[in-house]
Amino acid sequence: MTETVESSERTAHASWDRIEAWLREHAPSTYATLRPPVEADRVAAVERDLELRLPADFTAVLARHDGVTPGPAAFTFPGNDRPHSLAELLDHARMCLDLWEDDEDADFFLGGDYWHRQFVQFTRSNTADGLVLDCRPGDTYGAVGDFFNGDGARFDRWPSYARFLADVADALENGTPVGEPLPYVGVPFDGELLWEPAPPTTAPAEPVSLFERAAREPAPAPAEPLEARFRPRAEDGPAGEYGDFCLTFAEGLDPAELLDRYGALPGTTAARTRVEAVEDSTRWTSCYLPTVRAGSAGTWGFGIEQGHALGAREAVLRRLSRGTRAVSLHFSGFTALSLYEDGRLVTRYDTRRIGRPDGERAPHDVFPGLPGEAERPGPEGPGHRDVLRRVYAALTATLGIRLPPDALSGALPSARVLPLLEPLPVNSGGVPHLDERLDRADREAPERLRRALTAQAAQLAEETGLARYPEVVAALTEGGDTGPVDDDSPLGARLRTVTAEFRATLAASTAQEGRHLVTWDDREVWQRRDSAVRALRALRELPARRAATWILPAREDPHWRTGFVADLDIDTARTDTARTDTADIEGQEQA
Repeated sequence: MTETVESSERTAHASWDRIEAWLREHAPSTYATLRPPVEADRVAAVERDLELRLPADFTAVLARHDGVTPGPAAFTFPGNDRPHSLAELLDHARMCLDLWEDDEDADFFLGGDYWHRQFVQFTRSNTADGLVLDCRPGDTYGAVGDFFNGDGARFDRWPSYARFLADVADALENGTPVGEPLPYVGVPFDGELLWEPAPPTTAPAEPVSLFERAAREPAPAPAEPLEARFRPRAEDGPAGEYGDFCLTFAEGLDPAELLDRYGALPGTTAARTRVEAVEDSTRWTSCYLPTVRAGSAGTWGFGIEQGHALGAREAVLRRLSRGTRAVSLHFSGFTALSLYEDGRLVTRYDTRRIGRPDGERAPHDVFPGLPGEAERPGPEGPGHRDVLRRVYAALTATLGIRLPPDALSGALPSARVLPLLEPLPVNSGGVPHLDERLDRADREAPERLRRALTAQAAQLAEETGLARYPEVVAALTEGGDTGPVDDDSPLGARLRTVTAEFRATLAASTAQEGRHLVTWDDREVWQRRDSAVRALRALRELPARRAATWILPAREDPHWRTGFVADLDIDTARTDTARTDTADIEGQEQA
């Protein structure tokens, strides 16, 4: 037993020697964050407080460094887990005991299935998750595991802290991945150690395309109608027998043009009842695409959906209202009303929303009769359908729409829809370790920044397989083209299809009829391509500085920063700081 402990201590010391040597050479700023050692009597006091014994290989490292100094350059383990100081370790252990000891489920939380009184979390991340030591006496004593807030602790990776450190040292020295199921690669950059997700070990195989497979599949036999299995309860008001729905009107559009503006797929137009449309949108042979039915109400065309709400989306309403006006009524238990004119939002009413952004007109000014804030649905207020009926009455009275009572019944012209490209959401995240360079490049060399980002987007397309599509290659080689991607262009159709393929694999993986059609690997490849779609769109549609926050974090090569910085050719005070840190450390070593 003593030899095993001594051997483990020697391995821990040897591994830390290797880690520190790598940091001194490649990441001096990170090396400088390693704190001084902790005294042995403090370790003993913590052990008495927690009524456990810390593994000898772990305390051997505490005798070298008492955690690290927090900050951007702080040393972390793979997965960006920062080592606790002894004081942080004690605080976390006490917190767990205080949190769970008096809980009615204390036996579960502290009995070992989820956590244990003799587990010690020795790292912290941006979440409650972290790395854990098993300090229970027995065969598992000293093992290193993971704690996940939703699942609890598991010990299936490293039998000891020394083995864990040896794997970290090997990964740094050899540039190899470490950790599972999400392996990381240690990357030196600007004098700091970064842990980047390891790239796929092989080039992505071409994933299963549900679109291509569905095209080869014969049309399914008509399913037993839903009405034969159950009859929905019909209520007064619009779409009374729909549990949830989206009813969208566009002035002056006939059903054919309305479906075209929705993004109807050629060859999928047919007369469908409500039930047939719902059934169609839930089949893998339809790639789980939304089905929209259309009709006319006087001078207004309308589209009706159940189970989807494309008509409430910004991209659809902008397109439907081009040269006219469009209004959408979406009911999901809550009620939302949106009015657009010639591609611009006029007003929006939502029973879940209080206040409105600048630029929107007050909904009650546009639609007199809308329920006020005091009349929102709830236990003390009116029912959800009551509010819906009042909103619908205000809509039809203001716009003069007259929808016949049976307008939504029976078979209506319909089509499957390839969803339009929605505006990219605001991405408030930065690009760690590069924001200063990006800001300076945006000020001083914007064209160089855009060229460097174009090169990164092209490499991302290669990594994910998006470059197999000629439309994407052409968009990346043309250069200089900016502005929204036209949904009807070859590039727009391709990007819409890739995103729809990803959504179809998601739906198939949870649908009983579709689970056997796609694998996890198929889903992962489509997800990566969908991420590359957003990056390519950002390059074309956003200012370069904002586009960087979409493109750069999506890169899969862990060493991408080196090439990007070389293309950017912008020096910053950050690199000067790294050089100063290096000089300080070298001076300390010489002294």
